[in-house]
Amino acid sequence: MTTVAKLSAGVRSERTEISASQAAERLGLTAQAIGQWSAKPDAPVRREGARVFVRWPAFARWREAHLVEQAKREASTDGDFEQHRTRKMAAEASLAEITLAKEQGQLVSVDDYGEALGRVLDVCMARLRALPPRMGHHGPDVERDLEREIEDIVNNLHSWDGDALPDAESNET
Repeated sequence: MTTVAKLSAGVRSERTEISASQAAERLGLTAQAIGQWSAKPDAPVRREGARVFVRWPAFARWREAHLVEQAKREASTDGDFEQHRTRKMAAEASLAEITLAKEQGQLVSVDDYGEALGRVLDVCMARLRALPPRMGHHGPDVERDLEREIEDIVNNLHSWDGDALPDAESNET
């Protein structure tokens, strides 16, 4: 059959049913691909047992519409991908800046800071608690007053929740 004859046959049968193999030939697909498309619930096909008849050209238009919708979904997903990629790149840049600041000694972790502060406070507490016996030569009243004041300081520090400095004015006598 010549190309003109094929085209003429196609024009004559514009609104007819054709076999799946004929649809595959017209669309340049395999029979298996037509089978997959025709299995979709809204496909314009008719089944007779195992045979599939395609409504032509409705099937071609329906398939094209599905492909367009799929392309639109993928295009909108690509935008999401770009947003995710941009956020990922920004996060990686922030992480690199944090790493560099740590290496340059400009930034410490909260855990490292807490450990250092704890060591400083331990030394301060030890020195404060050693003070009253050393001042005992000024008399028992001085030693007792120092012990009481140091105990107030220690209690104040123990009650500190770490979010704000203890209120120094509330502890003054």
